[in-house]
Amino acid sequence: GRVGVAAFRTTHLDAARMRGARRHPGLPFDAYSLLLQAGGKRLAYSGDLGALADLEPLLLRPLDVLITEAAHVEAAQVRGFLAGRDIGRVLVTHVARERRAPGDGRRGAVPRAKALAGWRLVADGEVVGF
Repeated sequence: GRVGVAAFRTTHLDAARMRGARRHPGLPFDAYSLLLQAGGKRLAYSGDLGALADLEPLLLRPLDVLITEAAHVEAAQVRGFLAGRDIGRVLVTHVARERRAPGDGRRGAVPRAKALAGWRLVADGEVVGF
């Protein structure tokens, strides 16, 4: 079947764009979130966020799955921002080292933030059906 893909620029690299424009004119410094639609399902991937408002274009209609990062934003803030939104499942990836459980340097380690309760932390290479 058909798959629709839409990309939305995030503010994650705005500061880098300002710094880099002087040294590398014409080189894009952009980060994007993605929205995929197929078979009546909607999946969104936050990409790297610069601000929680970067999620807005993904949330205009209900989502079956939202994959969001927890390295550049606090999970508790994301949870508050998403409260009351129509999202079937939230999957978390890209967790910053300082937000992982103390003493656990593994990739995909469980974040110490209780804010992830009810959400699923996905590991590199893990396949999650929906």
